[in-house]
Amino acid sequence: MKIEGLPLPRVQVDPSASPSLEGGSTETSRGEAFSRALVDAFGAASRAEGAAAEASTRMLEGTGEIHEAMIAHEKASISLRFAVQVKNRAIEAYRELLNTQV
Repeated sequence: MKIEGLPLPRVQVDPSASPSLEGGSTETSRGEAFSRALVDAFGAASRAEGAAAEASTRMLEGTGEIHEAMIAHEKASISLRFAVQVKNRAIEAYRELLNTQV
């Protein structure tokens, strides 16, 4: 039995990049990278959920094993919890920015 890791999104941020005063193109690219990370996290959760449903169907049809279905469901659960945590942290950061005194 092969154990595979979860397909978590990777975000690469260039630490040497500084905010641009001309149009904010660096800010846009950072925002796009964060947006892409959110989309990837929820996409991974959705794919894991589909794989879990397929594993359950195979198990019920008698062509799959129960341990495969359980592993697939656990992967889906972990992916969903990760995506929800990313969303919660994003909302928390946004609220903190709103409460920042200028």
